[in-house]
Amino acid sequence: MTFLSRVLGALALLLATLLPSLANAESKFIYVTRHAEKADASTDPALSPAGLIRAQNIAATLKDAGIAYIFTTTFERTRQTAAPLATLRNLTTQTYHANTPSAMAALAQQLRALPGNTLLVGHSNTVPELVRLLGGQAVPAMAETEFDRVYQIAIGTNGDLSTSLLHSLPISTQSSAAH
Repeated sequence: MTFLSRVLGALALLLATLLPSLANAESKFIYVTRHAEKADASTDPALSPAGLIRAQNIAATLKDAGIAYIFTTTFERTRQTAAPLATLRNLTTQTYHANTPSAMAALAQQLRALPGNTLLVGHSNTVPELVRLLGGQAVPAMAETEFDRVYQIAIGTNGDLSTSLLHSLPISTQSSAAH
């Protein structure tokens, strides 16, 4: 990825986070992302140093997006990805379980019913399906080494939906090996 495309991606994410302040007060946004880079391939690893930086960058970018709810799985890597934003916004993260199709559908319904903006941190095998279930556009599968996608699902006051693919800020040109 070139420096220019990284800068443009970062600017796109920044601009997208400003949309809630420009939109009708009843419109809302759901941000869905995968956890940041993990330290190793163990069952429940913490984030790597690169992942911790990405989590800080996500928090800095979304701090003014009006996030009222944050959802993570029980895994350490999702909780650590959400922690910087939860601290900035003084929010408690809520745990979700999306291990079955019916649980994922119920989660999507719950998120759509919430009155405010939400961040959901998931996994490569759940993020694309959750975006679809939230009413967003179908999105491609995520590679095990892909950590920078942030989907913004905008839900208008009239029920109109739009999905934007954003990218979390790059960590460096020589990021640690993704696991």
